[in-house]
Amino acid sequence: MHDPLYPGCKNYSRLSFIIELYLIKSRGKISDVTFGMTVHLLKNAFPGINISDSFYKTKKLIRALGYDNRKIDACQNDCILFWKQDENLDACKVCNEPRWKPSKASSLEK
Repeated sequence: MHDPLYPGCKNYSRLSFIIELYLIKSRGKISDVTFGMTVHLLKNAFPGINISDSFYKTKKLIRALGYDNRKIDACQNDCILFWKQDENLDACKVCNEPRWKPSKASSLEK
């Protein structure tokens, strides 16, 4: 777990770099495909870098540590999170806005 990111690296361990990269993915809303492409680019540009070569392997490592991100829906007006006792609601219990955006098919039917 304390493997160096690359020989002689003092700023990051392999693990700390992967976690920071995963955090950037989550906060920046980067797709899994784009994350994988970024990791592939890093491995090609820096052959000695000690990171997973795919998003799947990175996510597997993060989960093994007990960390995982879970998206939680929120009311579009920021009234509530659809979480815990509100997890199965289809509309906000404060402002009554629907939880889900209407699909394109249902808006064409009108």
